[in-house]
Amino acid sequence: GSKDEVVKMKKVRVKCPLCSPKSQKRFELGRGLRAHVGKIHAPPSMPVEDVEKLADSAVETAKKILKAESSSGSNAKIEPSKLSAWITASQKGDTEVLKELQTKLEWNWDTKDKHGSIAEHFAAGAGKLDCLIYCINLR
Repeated sequence: GSKDEVVKMKKVRVKCPLCSPKSQKRFELGRGLRAHVGKIHAPPSMPVEDVEKLADSAVETAKKILKAESSSGSNAKIEPSKLSAWITASQKGDTEVLKELQTKLEWNWDTKDKHGSIAEHFAAGAGKLDCLIYCINLR
């Protein structure tokens, strides 16, 4: 990006997309968010390349969330009986089940549970990097 884009990005403070939706902490988009993700969300045994991928994904997700919020996107509603399938799939890292649920229109990337958590939170919490990246790429 241009120098102006870099300056603008540094001034933007965002919530971490991997933290609980109830978290009020905000981080500088870019280096601040990347440092937070590496320190808080990456297990100590995670290879540096994977930590960088996770941080890159978090920054890209934060950018997409900012864009969606600015265009005032709506959050999906889902039946409580359907929640356990996508939560379980996210925690297990089962992208095939998520794809199936998405095809049946029973789940999408912004489907939330009663606490506001999305599939990315469950995948990240369980350390399922492939599933987390799959969910992020849906945005």
